[in-house]
Amino acid sequence: MFDLDGTLVRSEHDYAALKRELGLPSRLPILEGIATYEPSAQLALLARVDGWERALAARATALEGAPEVLEALTERGVVVGIVTRNTRATALATLRAAALDRWFDESVVIGRDEAPPKPSPDGILHLVARWGLPPAEVAMVGDFRFDLEAARAASVLAVGYDPEGSGGLADLADVVVRHLTEVTRLG
Repeated sequence: MFDLDGTLVRSEHDYAALKRELGLPSRLPILEGIATYEPSAQLALLARVDGWERALAARATALEGAPEVLEALTERGVVVGIVTRNTRATALATLRAAALDRWFDESVVIGRDEAPPKPSPDGILHLVARWGLPPAEVAMVGDFRFDLEAARAASVLAVGYDPEGSGGLADLADVVVRHLTEVTRLG
């Protein structure tokens, strides 16, 4: 399974600017910052985040190698899914805009409406159960620590996608890849 933004698609998320615009604490990720507010304020903030994400989804493009990796995996009979901190609707819109939607049925796209957001392992565990696979036969590919923390908590292979070779994911990942095509060579 894959994270979406920064892993399969290029998007223009400026999280720091959004936090400033919404008045969220700069030290916390967006969803965790929203969780510090009263429930009525949370709903209003989440609605604004959703609008921002949907606008960005319309401009998303596939990262180099993403279509080839998805095609190669599915041709080999490997099932693929998405676990994202976006909503499912935004993730599906992103996949359509990036022309990656043909590889993902709606039921294998898990967003923050279907499971608590990463670093919770719940979205990953949902797909593992849906696929009927033992966790040891599943990998989660992502470009951020939450992806890998969730993978570790779910006992699946944590694959860090680090195209810049920064080394920032090495301590959390079981495997680090610099190009998406390397994913097709894993187990």
